[in-house]
Amino acid sequence: MKAYEVIAEKVKDVGITNAELGRRIGMDSELLRRSLIGERKIIADEMVALCTELDLNIADFHKN
Repeated sequence: MKAYEVIAEKVKDVGITNAELGRRIGMDSELLRRSLIGERKIIADEMVALCTELDLNIADFHKN
């Protein structure tokens, strides 16, 4: 799984909207949407904010 897919899956599991998640991390919801479908690369600051907000850690990105 690619990083954006792991994050998108977690967003779905948590049941939060892109608008709400974007608000919480200070990211435009359209940029977030594009990032979560792989149309846009997630920069490091965004990745840290997303992982913090969604309680993701490095092991979550190494699932089989």
